[in-house]
Amino acid sequence: MTKAPERLDCKRLVQAPDKSCYCGFTGKDWREFPAGCGACIDVPLVKDLLGRHMEQQENYLQEIRQTMKSGQTALVLGAGISIPMKMPTWQGLVSQMAGHAMKYYDYKNQRDKPDADETDHRRLSRLEQELISKELTLFSGINVLESGQYIAQTLGKPGQRRSGEELIKEIVSVIVEDSTKPQDFLKNWEAEHPDQASGALNREEKLLALARSESLCAAAYLLRAKNGFRCALTYNFDTLVEEYLIKLFDVPPGRIISHPGEWSGKCAKKSKDPIHIFHVHGCIPRRESRQDPDLTFLRESRSIILSEDSYYDTERYEAYNWQNSIQSYYLNRNSCVFVGFSADDYNFRRILRQMDTPGARRTNGPRHYLILTINELVKDIWMSICRSHLSKGTTAENIRRDTLMLLRKLLYMKENYWARYGFYPIWVSVDDIPETLLSLI
Repeated sequence: MTKAPERLDCKRLVQAPDKSCYCGFTGKDWREFPAGCGACIDVPLVKDLLGRHMEQQENYLQEIRQTMKSGQTALVLGAGISIPMKMPTWQGLVSQMAGHAMKYYDYKNQRDKPDADETDHRRLSRLEQELISKELTLFSGINVLESGQYIAQTLGKPGQRRSGEELIKEIVSVIVEDSTKPQDFLKNWEAEHPDQASGALNREEKLLALARSESLCAAAYLLRAKNGFRCALTYNFDTLVEEYLIKLFDVPPGRIISHPGEWSGKCAKKSKDPIHIFHVHGCIPRRESRQDPDLTFLRESRSIILSEDSYYDTERYEAYNWQNSIQSYYLNRNSCVFVGFSADDYNFRRILRQMDTPGARRTNGPRHYLILTINELVKDIWMSICRSHLSKGTTAENIRRDTLMLLRKLLYMKENYWARYGFYPIWVSVDDIPETLLSLI
């Protein structure tokens, strides 16, 4: 019998004579859905969910297209954009870093404890490795800044904060090294799409097909395109955008000006039609890029912003520093398109606070747009409705109708909230992000 995922805790599972297990609402057999019940986790197409919302969203996309023609737009990239390339979310990043930090701490202290219990040591080593390999996760529900502070203090010595921050950079570097290289991504894509890779498409058609495959590729294509974006602000520590622009989308390295948490020393005037990439919280390039003649311009930041101390020091003591100035400049001058962000992301919340107009909607200044995924919202509401109907003998159709009604109400409240700050959401499913981005050009 296929066991139901514990997180659903569904009391309407029915056991059939053949020992299989199926959902009492939909009749779906659990064996058809290894990750869980289809009624709970299958997300219908966004256009079916949103109905009348789609017309408004198309208006938003058209507004972005018009602004792009004037060159007054900026792309803002969050952690979600790099997930398909094996980079973790912010929560996943600090969880992986915890495994590395524990391993370092235990190694450093094991020399002073030669009589430590060997069984416990082996057990802890296994748990640390499972955190590093993402089999286990920590810090769920804990603010990522607080989690980052745990790691900084685990790695640092009392009174020597700088040592902890330097070790954090080393750990992030290890995680960046494991991300998918452009050449490996291309090889995998060609294996999965032999018809498109065989020469049936010309070069431009192939690049467009690549762009449709993943969000990061779509973002790179938009930065490359003649009528696309010419700058991106990224809150990620990796330099995948630069790597993919050069290695997959044929952008000459001389066009890209990468700012590693500070102004780049490269002169923009020498670059024809430059593309600016601003790493707001710093960056750590892949080590082998130092030997790659196309990527030698990538520089490692002197520091990265991840722990509570580093965030709050930037806000409290450096009000006019580079990071704050760059964000303020583009938010107040350009229309920004955010992608790869969770609406609960700390960086996004900080930006909202900067744009706050107490007691009124923000009417002056540019409009900003959030490309947000609806998948988790749908799952959460659907499961909540399912549970509330357990004792009512309802039908799957009633669950669907209740879910859509509640979802629309929730989206209205969210849209009304963000409009106060001059932000407007464009709701899509995860798989629709590349096509939505490409529709801008």
